[in-house]
Amino acid sequence: ARPSPRLAETRGMVMLAAVPVQEGPQVVGVLYGGILLNRRFDLIDTLQDAVFRSHDAIAGAPLGTATIFLYDTRIATTVRHRNGNRAIGTRVSKEVAECVLDNGKPYIDRAFVLNDWYLTAYEPIQDPAQQIIGMLYVGIAERPFDNLRRSILLRFAAITCGSLIAALLAAYIIAGRLAAPIHRLVMAARDLHAGRYPEPMPVDNATTETGMLVSSFNEMSQALKER
Repeated sequence: ARPSPRLAETRGMVMLAAVPVQEGPQVVGVLYGGILLNRRFDLIDTLQDAVFRSHDAIAGAPLGTATIFLYDTRIATTVRHRNGNRAIGTRVSKEVAECVLDNGKPYIDRAFVLNDWYLTAYEPIQDPAQQIIGMLYVGIAERPFDNLRRSILLRFAAITCGSLIAALLAAYIIAGRLAAPIHRLVMAARDLHAGRYPEPMPVDNATTETGMLVSSFNEMSQALKER
């Protein structure tokens, strides 16, 4: 949070209504009333339940959270400290305060909320004079998405490694199948060079080109033997 000289928040945010009191066509008064939003946990819990499924949780804490800010201070929130207490009186980050409170723009991005990263949306709250007096926040924990991304990456890596091993094994088998006739051909050529006439080599399990080469060698060997 950005520095502040305030050590306590004594102000309140009120959701109010006013209706005219008439005597005939003449307005003779105003009926005026409001509800203090500070520590209205029932209201903020209802808001959280409306946006998120209340039973979804991570590490014992709600997956989604909601907050009403008076300026940059939480006055009603479902965000909790690690001990389980609601984080009343804690303040928003400097980055969010500058965007929403100073410039009047919504903030929709990841943000650090109290003790963890959240995917968040902050909207300015204005009074009847259009002055920004606070913010409404909802956010969902980023950790489940990080876990999902990590799981997908691990699965992708496992599939990639498995495919690579299978490809290498298939390449080894195919290479051995291709090399075996060539190896037999080399050994037969050495026998022929030493004056020994090898038996005709089989051409099965060989490629077309290798089979032609082996057939030609057999014919040459047989011709030399006859001469």
